[in-house]
Amino acid sequence: MKTQITTIAAAIALAMSATALAGSDSTIDQTGDDNVNNVTQYGTQESRIYQYGDDNTATVTQDDNYRGGENYSNIEQTDDGNSAVVNQLGYKNDSGVYQTSDDNNADVYQNGNYNESWIKQSGWGDHSAKVVQEGKSNDSGIQQYGWNNSADVYQNGYDNESWVEQNNSGNNANVVQEGTENKSGIQQEGGYLFGNTANVNQDGYKNESWIEQDGSFNTDSVIQNGDYLDSTIITTGYNNTSNTYQSGMFNDSFIKTDGNFNVHSVTQSGYSHNSHISTYGNGNSNTVTQAQ
Repeated sequence: MKTQITTIAAAIALAMSATALAGSDSTIDQTGDDNVNNVTQYGTQESRIYQYGDDNTATVTQDDNYRGGENYSNIEQTDDGNSAVVNQLGYKNDSGVYQTSDDNNADVYQNGNYNESWIKQSGWGDHSAKVVQEGKSNDSGIQQYGWNNSADVYQNGYDNESWVEQNNSGNNANVVQEGTENKSGIQQEGGYLFGNTANVNQDGYKNESWIEQDGSFNTDSVIQNGDYLDSTIITTGYNNTSNTYQSGMFNDSFIKTDGNFNVHSVTQSGYSHNSHISTYGNGNSNTVTQAQ
């Protein structure tokens, strides 16, 4: 997961390379029909909009409440019917939205300093992505392939990182992180019109979560509260359900499922707990509860 997140962070840095300017700067490049743009900037901001298609809309609002802003927004729409909304308030926040298929929606809100968001929507289109980041030095990367995938990321705090990649169709991912140095990675594939659902909620300090799903109709939910928690769920197959709840300190949980119709539930409360579940068959059910 750390390698994936580092790769996304590097992509963000390469894509954005914002430059400090004296006064705001806005560039709009359009090729097509019925495109609509609205750019509002206060302070020293930079906005780039490139549209090569029809019926695309882009809205950028950038304001400063600290050191004159220097926020950077880049939106590229190369197909039809896409919508991108970027709101940035603070200092040196970077946002990149890249839509290369039809009927995608991207919504980015960043409030604070040195936050970075990167969204790429491709494939057959009709994707939805929303990123809300408040605080300092938060990073978010969302990449959506296929058709009709949705992802929501909310991060509040300092040095939070999130990485979501979705392939094929109908995948849904929700990530909520509050605190400091939380990390989350979700990768979903799923079949045609058959998506996976992954939910991660982390509240505390130095939490980590990694979910990887390959088949379809898999459902995972990880909720972590406390310090130094870690959870990893890897699912390959169909109709598997995994739930992990950890509250306390130094908890660790690992679930791996290879077959179909397996159900796992882990609940840990307290500190210094460990849980390991590995299943390669079908129709297995496991429940682990540890408390102190």
